Amino acid sequence: MDPIHQFQIKNLFTFGKIGGVEIAFTNSALFMLIALAVITLLMIGATARRAVVPGRMQAIPAPIYFAAVGSMRELLSRVTNGRALSGPGEWHR
Repeated sequence: MDPIHQFQIKNLFTFGKIGGVEIAFTNSALFMLIALAVITLLMIGATARRAVVPGRMQAIPAPIYFAAVGSMRELLSRVTNGRALSGPGEWHR
């Protein structure tokens, strides 16, 4: 088997056709949903108990959050020609 076979997208089941385009649930969509569920459970579990000094579970999602926010700010600064965005209130302008 060639090494690229693991990246093939396969239909797991089909919802139907809309305008001649087949709408299907794929193995790629399955893994995205699994990742979303793991991240959601991690965030909910980490923020369920409030504490002044964060514990291990509260410290785990912080880098994930800051990486996502940093990526969004970098992308938005490219879209706005380098103008810095201070907060969500300016994102829709």
